[in-house]
Amino acid sequence: MKKLIQAIAALGLLFVIPGLSRADIINGNFSNGLNGWTFEPSAGVNVSSGRAYLNTLGYDSGYSQISLYQTFGIPAWANTIRFDVGFSSGVADPADPGFGFPDSFTATYIDPDNYLSFLSIDVNGLYDVNGTTDPLADGMFRFSANISSLAGRTGTIYFDLLDGNDGYFSTAKVDNVDFVPVPEPGTMSLIGTGLAFLAGMRKRRGGKSL
Repeated sequence: MKKLIQAIAALGLLFVIPGLSRADIINGNFSNGLNGWTFEPSAGVNVSSGRAYLNTLGYDSGYSQISLYQTFGIPAWANTIRFDVGFSSGVADPADPGFGFPDSFTATYIDPDNYLSFLSIDVNGLYDVNGTTDPLADGMFRFSANISSLAGRTGTIYFDLLDGNDGYFSTAKVDNVDFVPVPEPGTMSLIGTGLAFLAGMRKRRGGKSL
């Protein structure tokens, strides 16, 4: 009897708790290299220590934008999208005359009916932030934005590093791209009711195993 109740409870949790059974963003923590992601040009994107790096290729490379992106369906339980990003301007580019705009990094979401600009970063820091950011170590920021209105849609998240011909090579960092499930109050109440029911059954039987 005990094993039967445990099995039923476990099965119920798969349907009740968001995130235990879900179609997630593929390889959002880059633990499997760039699997699941599209990137261009290939020379501008690499993975090191479980983190994706986008690197400008220089004034005479022919590439003014480095892109990393993935298309996914947004599940009904996904209230929030979250990711970690960072930006740094490195050594001087000897071929770059140093005119134009600062190199910059942007994160956006696009589907046939929506264009959402999440944030931009350059040497002066974050700007055009449409969500919340929390500072992390190593010059990274954790970004979160509510996307509950996009549930059920299919779209693409883009991470783009733009070479603004500012005279420097630049690097952007991306990690931990994921949806965050937030159980609704009714869901939490249902879980609590189930746990109370099991506790009550145990008590009525004098604390013996069911």
